[in-house]
Amino acid sequence: MNCDNDSLTYVIAARDAAATIAQTLRSLVCQTRPDWRCIVIDDGSTDRTATAALQVQDPRIRVEVRPPRGVAHARNTGFAMCTTPLVCFLDADDALAPQHAACMLASLGASDVVACGYRYTDPMLNDTGWEHTPTDGDTTLDGLCEINQFALGGLVFRRGALRGLCERTRTGEPTLFSTRTHHEDWELLLRLTAGGATWAPVVRETLYSYRLLPASRTTELRPLWRDGLELIQRFHPSARGGDDACRRWSLRSLARAAVAGREALCTEILSLLGPLAPADADVLAGAIRWSVRRLQTSKDPTAAGEFLGWRGAVARRMGASPVAIEASQRGFDSSRDWGSIAVRCVGLVKPGQTLVIYGMGRNGREVLRSIPRDRVPLAFVDDRPSVECNLPRVALADLGPQHVVLVTPDARTHILAVLGRTRAGSVLLPERVHTSVAA
Repeated sequence: MNCDNDSLTYVIAARDAAATIAQTLRSLVCQTRPDWRCIVIDDGSTDRTATAALQVQDPRIRVEVRPPRGVAHARNTGFAMCTTPLVCFLDADDALAPQHAACMLASLGASDVVACGYRYTDPMLNDTGWEHTPTDGDTTLDGLCEINQFALGGLVFRRGALRGLCERTRTGEPTLFSTRTHHEDWELLLRLTAGGATWAPVVRETLYSYRLLPASRTTELRPLWRDGLELIQRFHPSARGGDDACRRWSLRSLARAAVAGREALCTEILSLLGPLAPADADVLAGAIRWSVRRLQTSKDPTAAGEFLGWRGAVARRMGASPVAIEASQRGFDSSRDWGSIAVRCVGLVKPGQTLVIYGMGRNGREVLRSIPRDRVPLAFVDDRPSVECNLPRVALADLGPQHVVLVTPDARTHILAVLGRTRAGSVLLPERVHTSVAA
């Protein structure tokens, strides 16, 4: 194979990844499109990472051992070695679907970056049924300033667009990923988008597997919170919008800290937030649900025992206000998988009625993936006109007694107010569905 004609380089930053790196590399060898190469940067591993990588014998894979300098430095080193038009940055414990390269390159077109759907797996890379496909709205600067919905390995970049973002260190090394933030991938996407880079439409297929481990870097909650605030303030296109996004980011960080048992951090965040407002329960509940499911999927030992007694403790850590109590209840009750909730909803739909899924975001798509479509008529409602779905769309004004509406977004205060003015037959909330069926 003539490497000069290769299209895509996979850059893998690896440290102490001997147990997983071979599985990651084998997912590359299985790609249906062969014109790729891979650069593995062993960032000062103390185990046999480099040896394990070299055992996957393929001439397209290059392994470089460097002193330990951190994941950002390792990615920058790998990027500096790239010569292909396109690049993708992988973690050393994740995996790609065989059609990743083929689908992503076919979808990129003339754009600078393309994203795909991804799945969260357990530490053994087993599929847990937890998938996420970002929306095209997530690729806007407003969307990116809200939260980073992308897995880095689920992105393919045009190398020329990234080269324009590089800074030069005193030694002349190109610095693509910042070493001054815990959100180096989020910061890169913000700089790229703010600079005018174009995004291709998101690939709906799930092409990337993101392994959740108990000792992930996302446990570094305080610097992640503080650095996130700095990024939102630096990049948000409007001052008022930035303030609102910062509050929501702090609410999400509060929920994660409460689930993790970080009481001192909860106190610090609460002192910045001030009194919790009723609308804050929406953001808190969604973040609690995500944090709980993450702990369960990663097999974190603190998640043993079905989180018995955690609901009250989380509410107390968040200040024990009525808002905190409501958010904790909603977050824990809806932390069960959406597929099971959807099945329960089907049992509440009477003959002649249609189950309407409100919201085709992350939660709504989880419902749609596993709902038994042959048992009940289905439709959807979404506030975003551009959202597409292979179900009939129902306008709010057309909702009537024949419609049973399942509300899936975490931000539901406004939605419930709007639905209260329609003629919908009934409105279902996930936690109430579980409680009513369990009873």
